Amino acid sequence: MTGFAGILILFGLLMFSVRERTQRLQKAHRGKGNVEEMPVHGSPLAESISQTVGIAGGIYIAIVTTINFLKLDVPETFNCWGISLDPIATTAFLVTVLHPFILAVLDKFKVR
Repeated sequence: MTGFAGILILFGLLMFSVRERTQRLQKAHRGKGNVEEMPVHGSPLAESISQTVGIAGGIYIAIVTTINFLKLDVPETFNCWGISLDPIATTAFLVTVLHPFILAVLDKFKVR
């Protein structure tokens, strides 16, 4: 039961992250001119999902490369809420999911 709850929590975080990325992309396209100038190749939702997957993959590769270069010993799996997870993939996923929320907080306080 706790494994199912963990999956729901991770899926919910992913959905909120994709929604935040979609809103940021729509806002960026509106800032360039009228809405009709948005790219034809995909919707903001499709673009934000592909960005999420691409960013997570890039972070994963960077972490794996760093760990291999430094010859660190990282466990292959860890258990969280009854689910066995890869710690490197989990870290990449969490960084990717939290990134748009951190940007939103920085925008609110105009830190950047």
